[in-house]
Amino acid sequence: MSSEKPKRKGEAELNDESEYTGMVENSNGTRYALGECIFFVWESCDGGKTVKSVARDFGDKFELCGDDHYETVVSIIKKLSGMDLMSSDMED
Repeated sequence: MSSEKPKRKGEAELNDESEYTGMVENSNGTRYALGECIFFVWESCDGGKTVKSVARDFGDKFELCGDDHYETVVSIIKKLSGMDLMSSDMED
């Protein structure tokens, strides 16, 4: 699972004037407001980075200790996949 390279889907619109970092629209036209942490994961998944690499970057960005953030990133990727905002083969 850590070697999988998920790829974001959808179009983003950045928003500097609210508590959300951006709005992302999936291929069905459904729009989602994403907070900073979730938007960071969505944006980082470019199809070239592994989940492990994204988790490491996530930990660095938000100054997290240990490896607990790996499972957090996996959970975020699964949620984004369920919203049709991520191409991923991760299983529940």
